[in-house]
Amino acid sequence: MSTQQPLVSVIIPVYNGEKHLAECLDSVRHQSYRKLEIIVINDGSTDNTESILRDFAQQDRRIIVTHQTNGGVSSARNAGLEVASGCWVMFVDADDKMCDPHLVQTVVLAGEGDADLICFETSSDEDCSTYDMDSDTTTEQPSDIVERAREYSIDGNALAEMIAGETLNALWDKAYRRDTITERLCRFRLGTRMGEDLMFNLSYARVGTKVLSLPMVGYFYRRSNTESATSRYLPGKYDDLMEVCDYIHRWAHQFDVEQVRGAADYIRAKNVVSCIRDLHHHDCELSYQQRLAVAQRYKSLVPSVRVVGVGPKRRLLGEFYNRLGYRSVFQLTRVLARSR
Repeated sequence: MSTQQPLVSVIIPVYNGEKHLAECLDSVRHQSYRKLEIIVINDGSTDNTESILRDFAQQDRRIIVTHQTNGGVSSARNAGLEVASGCWVMFVDADDKMCDPHLVQTVVLAGEGDADLICFETSSDEDCSTYDMDSDTTTEQPSDIVERAREYSIDGNALAEMIAGETLNALWDKAYRRDTITERLCRFRLGTRMGEDLMFNLSYARVGTKVLSLPMVGYFYRRSNTESATSRYLPGKYDDLMEVCDYIHRWAHQFDVEQVRGAADYIRAKNVVSCIRDLHHHDCELSYQQRLAVAQRYKSLVPSVRVVGVGPKRRLLGEFYNRLGYRSVFQLTRVLARSR
């Protein structure tokens, strides 16, 4: 590692996060790399969050707390970006944690090259959650991890695979150069309830972006939170997801990446099926006939897709989707919902 240690900004938005906030903050504070600014945006919490943040800020001067009226996670992250001054920016959700004490140190070491984006692995395994932050016996040294890292430059095919494989959907498994965020005017889109992370990543990870993928599990996420949007019926989910797909298409057209348009169509079909499946959740109060009518609307708005450049298996799924009518999709997802 170079003698001039770069500052790393860790942005943590929180809304009513009293249950896991202390554990989250401790996981960042106890990183072996010390030159951090830990930016916490309290997004109008009404529980004990503010008191917890006050106590932590008194214990650790690296913790910077900003309070704002509740505006949603995108607004909170944007507020964090306005404050951030580090060379690298990382995002952590307040109910998750960094589960390897050398994560930031490894990111900084990897960042001494010319990578624009550094990725690492995540886990929802409780064994990762209970990792002993004070133990050094089970972790691989950062230099060894960086030595085994995979480096590549994003092209159209790689970007299409990242979109279709949904590896651009999350923020918390990546580290971003702040200068690149500034140069590319990357911000989170306000008013978007789903897919805001993907849109941010698309604005950042353009063709030509250099990526370094670290073979380390550095982050623990709580599966119950990530599945919340797929375990219940959300009436506005369909329109939100179609807006995201439209954004991907516009992005692909702007940068003339045909493969990405195919990936967007694949995701569009997948999202239609997901929204029809949600009609079978127990909290959906629509009658059977109303559910069927909604399924018809969803499928009629996206009767077919053009899946290209994303591999034969996904292309086959796209062709299968094109042949199915709304009743077939409705009945198929009904069976799938019952088997979960």
